[in-house]
Amino acid sequence: MIWIILIGLGLLGSLICLSVSPGFWLLFALFVVFLAIWIVKGVYKTQEDERTVMERNGAHYENSEPGLHWRMPGRDQIRARVYTGISVLNLVTPERKMGGVVVKGAKAFIRIIRPYDQEYVDDEGESANPVCRKIYFVKNWETASISLLSDSLEQTQFPEGLANGTPTPVAAISPEAAKILKRWGLVAEITVDLQPAK
Repeated sequence: MIWIILIGLGLLGSLICLSVSPGFWLLFALFVVFLAIWIVKGVYKTQEDERTVMERNGAHYENSEPGLHWRMPGRDQIRARVYTGISVLNLVTPERKMGGVVVKGAKAFIRIIRPYDQEYVDDEGESANPVCRKIYFVKNWETASISLLSDSLEQTQFPEGLANGTPTPVAAISPEAAKILKRWGLVAEITVDLQPAK
């Protein structure tokens, strides 16, 4: 708001100086250059597969949809760009034998809960949308998700009939892990590489 007042005062002062000062055109040119730089500095683009989390004076105020946007430099800041597609994380799982099955490795396919900007109340009573949850409710969602899902996978028992040598989607996410992921605004599916035991 203060920038708009300064711009208006600058234009008014320029008009008054038009007939008085011989250096008017130099001042006016400097003002126009400053204004153009300020406007261009505020332009940003949000890609099709992301949302931009914006903060005004340090507090969240909006998530930008895909497209070109303008923010007021000095007051509005980009906190984060949140990828809305499916992220693939390699889970750290030691190779282990369980009956007639050997677990060779696992991947988690994680995405943000849709719709991205619709707020929901979690089990702890907090209301926020999934994009904000991914940024504000967990410090590093990738590291935290890998740890959470690897622990959940360690507690899973696999039937012998699943071991066919190809990655198999399994319901290896515990209800507790699914609840935590939901609090972070995420959903996941795990694919496990199971081999027959020799």
